Amino acid sequence: LSAPTGSAPSVQLESPLAMGWPQPFAPEVAQKLVVMRDMNADAVAQYRKLAAALQEVQLQRSVKTVMVAGAAAGDGATLTATNLALTLSELCGRRVLLIDGNLRQPRVHELFQVSARTGLADALKSDGERKLPVIELTRKLVLLPAGRPQADAVGALGSARMRELLV
Repeated sequence: LSAPTGSAPSVQLESPLAMGWPQPFAPEVAQKLVVMRDMNADAVAQYRKLAAALQEVQLQRSVKTVMVAGAAAGDGATLTATNLALTLSELCGRRVLLIDGNLRQPRVHELFQVSARTGLADALKSDGERKLPVIELTRKLVLLPAGRPQADAVGALGSARMRELLV
Protein backbone atom coordinates (compact mmCIF):
# COMPACT_ATOMS: atom_id res chain seq x y z
CA LEU A 1 0.00 0.00 0.00
CA SER A 2 2.86 2.39 0.51
CA ALA A 3 4.42 4.36 -2.29
CA PRO A 4 8.15 4.49 -2.94
CA THR A 5 9.85 7.18 -0.88
CA GLY A 6 9.97 10.55 -2.58
CA SER A 7 7.21 9.85 -5.10
CA ALA A 8 3.52 10.55 -5.19
CA PRO A 9 1.45 7.50 -4.28
CA SER A 10 0.24 5.60 -7.29
CA VAL A 11 -3.35 4.52 -7.23
CA GLN A 12 -4.27 1.26 -8.92
CA LEU A 13 -8.01 1.13 -9.34
CA GLU A 14 -9.41 -2.24 -10.23
CA SER A 15 -12.53 -1.99 -8.14
CA PRO A 16 -15.85 -2.60 -9.89
CA LEU A 17 -17.01 0.55 -8.12
CA ALA A 18 -14.30 2.61 -9.82
CA MET A 19 -15.04 1.05 -13.20
CA GLY A 20 -18.65 2.24 -13.21
CA TRP A 21 -20.53 -0.75 -11.80
CA PRO A 22 -23.57 -0.04 -11.91
CA GLN A 23 -23.45 3.75 -11.94
CA PRO A 24 -22.12 3.67 -8.39
CA PHE A 25 -21.54 7.26 -7.36
CA ALA A 26 -23.43 10.50 -7.53
CA PRO A 27 -21.62 12.75 -10.03
CA GLU A 28 -21.11 15.61 -7.55
CA VAL A 29 -18.96 13.44 -5.28
CA ALA A 30 -17.28 11.06 -7.73
CA GLN A 31 -14.01 13.00 -7.82
CA LYS A 32 -13.90 13.05 -4.00
CA LEU A 33 -13.84 9.26 -3.58
CA VAL A 34 -10.66 7.24 -3.14
CA VAL A 35 -11.54 4.63 -5.75
CA MET A 36 -11.92 7.11 -8.58
CA ARG A 37 -9.07 7.97 -10.93
CA ASP A 38 -9.55 11.71 -10.51
CA MET A 39 -9.07 11.60 -6.73
CA ASN A 40 -6.09 13.58 -5.49
CA ALA A 41 -3.22 11.16 -4.77
CA ASP A 42 -2.27 13.02 -1.58
CA ALA A 43 -5.81 12.62 -0.25
CA VAL A 44 -5.71 8.90 -1.08
CA ALA A 45 -2.43 8.65 0.82
CA GLN A 46 -4.01 10.32 3.87
CA TYR A 47 -6.91 7.87 3.87
CA ARG A 48 -4.40 5.02 3.61
CA LYS A 49 -2.53 6.40 6.63
CA LEU A 50 -5.78 6.59 8.58
CA ALA A 51 -6.70 3.04 7.53
CA ALA A 52 -3.26 1.77 8.58
CA ALA A 53 -3.59 3.49 11.97
CA LEU A 54 -7.03 1.94 12.49
CA GLN A 55 -5.71 -1.50 11.55
CA GLU A 56 -2.92 -1.07 14.11
CA VAL A 57 -5.45 -0.12 16.81
CA GLN A 58 -7.52 -3.13 15.84
CA LEU A 59 -4.53 -5.42 16.33
CA GLN A 60 -3.53 -3.84 19.63
CA ARG A 61 -6.95 -3.41 21.22
CA SER A 62 -9.30 -5.64 19.21
CA VAL A 63 -11.32 -2.61 18.05
CA LYS A 64 -13.95 -3.68 15.55
CA THR A 65 -16.15 -0.59 15.30
CA VAL A 66 -15.23 2.93 14.23
CA MET A 67 -17.67 5.81 14.27
CA VAL A 68 -17.21 8.88 12.10
CA ALA A 69 -19.30 11.82 13.29
CA GLY A 70 -19.47 15.50 12.55
CA ALA A 71 -20.43 18.51 14.63
CA ALA A 72 -22.68 20.05 11.98
CA ALA A 73 -24.45 19.10 8.79
CA GLY A 74 -22.25 19.40 5.74
CA ASP A 75 -18.92 19.02 7.53
CA GLY A 76 -17.90 15.91 5.56
CA ALA A 77 -18.60 13.04 7.97
CA THR A 78 -20.49 11.04 5.32
CA LEU A 79 -17.74 11.51 2.75
CA THR A 80 -15.04 10.67 5.32
CA ALA A 81 -16.83 7.50 6.48
CA THR A 82 -17.42 6.44 2.88
CA ASN A 83 -13.80 7.05 1.88
CA LEU A 84 -12.53 5.21 4.94
CA ALA A 85 -14.78 2.23 4.14
CA LEU A 86 -13.64 2.29 0.51
CA THR A 87 -9.99 2.51 1.56
CA LEU A 88 -10.25 -0.40 3.97
CA SER A 89 -12.25 -2.57 1.57
CA GLU A 90 -10.97 -1.72 -1.89
CA LEU A 91 -7.39 -0.62 -1.26
CA CYS A 92 -6.54 -2.64 1.87
CA GLY A 93 -8.61 -5.74 1.07
CA ARG A 94 -10.51 -5.77 4.38
CA ARG A 95 -14.14 -6.83 4.72
CA VAL A 96 -16.13 -3.76 5.80
CA LEU A 97 -19.70 -3.09 6.88
CA LEU A 98 -20.49 0.58 6.33
CA ILE A 99 -23.45 1.63 8.46
CA ASP A 100 -25.17 4.93 7.73
CA GLY A 101 -26.01 6.02 11.26
CA ASN A 102 -27.34 9.41 10.22
CA LEU A 103 -30.96 8.67 11.00
CA ARG A 104 -32.12 12.27 10.51
CA GLN A 105 -30.62 13.06 7.10
CA PRO A 106 -29.15 9.87 5.65
CA ARG A 107 -26.90 10.30 2.62
CA VAL A 108 -24.72 7.22 2.13
CA HIS A 109 -27.40 5.50 0.05
CA GLU A 110 -27.41 8.54 -2.25
CA LEU A 111 -23.65 8.29 -2.79
CA PHE A 112 -23.96 4.65 -3.85
CA GLN A 113 -27.32 5.24 -5.56
CA VAL A 114 -29.10 2.41 -3.77
CA SER A 115 -32.48 2.19 -2.06
CA ALA A 116 -32.95 3.33 1.52
CA ARG A 117 -36.47 2.02 1.99
CA THR A 118 -35.19 -0.26 4.72
CA GLY A 119 -32.07 0.00 6.82
CA LEU A 120 -30.67 0.66 10.26
CA ALA A 121 -33.85 2.38 11.49
CA ASP A 122 -35.83 -0.76 10.69
CA ALA A 123 -33.22 -3.00 12.31
CA LEU A 124 -33.37 -0.91 15.49
CA LYS A 125 -37.15 -1.34 15.65
CA SER A 126 -37.07 -5.11 15.04
CA ASP A 127 -36.85 -7.78 17.69
CA GLY A 128 -33.53 -9.06 16.38
CA GLU A 129 -34.90 -12.07 14.55
CA ARG A 130 -34.98 -10.46 11.12
CA LYS A 131 -31.97 -10.42 8.84
CA LEU A 132 -30.30 -7.01 8.54
CA PRO A 133 -31.26 -5.20 5.32
CA VAL A 134 -27.70 -4.93 4.01
CA ILE A 135 -26.63 -4.32 0.42
CA GLU A 136 -23.50 -6.05 -0.86
CA LEU A 137 -21.69 -3.44 -2.96
CA THR A 138 -18.59 -5.58 -3.59
CA ARG A 139 -17.16 -8.80 -2.14
CA LYS A 140 -15.46 -6.71 0.53
CA LEU A 141 -17.91 -3.83 1.10
CA VAL A 142 -21.40 -4.19 2.53
CA LEU A 143 -23.73 -1.25 3.25
CA LEU A 144 -26.43 -0.96 5.88
CA PRO A 145 -28.33 2.16 4.81
CA ALA A 146 -29.99 4.31 7.45
CA GLY A 147 -33.47 3.62 6.16
CA ARG A 148 -36.21 6.20 6.45
CA PRO A 149 -35.38 9.32 8.50
CA GLN A 150 -36.25 9.11 12.21
CA ALA A 151 -37.29 11.80 14.70
CA ASP A 152 -35.56 10.24 17.73
CA ALA A 153 -32.19 9.47 16.17
CA VAL A 154 -30.19 9.96 19.38
CA GLY A 155 -32.40 7.60 21.36
CA ALA A 156 -32.27 4.96 18.65
CA LEU A 157 -28.47 5.11 18.26
CA GLY A 158 -27.96 4.92 22.03
CA SER A 159 -30.33 2.00 22.49
CA ALA A 160 -29.55 -1.48 23.72
CA ARG A 161 -30.62 -2.78 20.29
CA MET A 162 -27.90 -0.68 18.62
CA ARG A 163 -25.32 -2.19 20.95
CA GLU A 164 -26.60 -5.66 19.99
CA LEU A 165 -26.22 -4.84 16.29
CA LEU A 166 -22.63 -3.73 16.76
CA VAL A 167 -21.55 -6.87 18.57
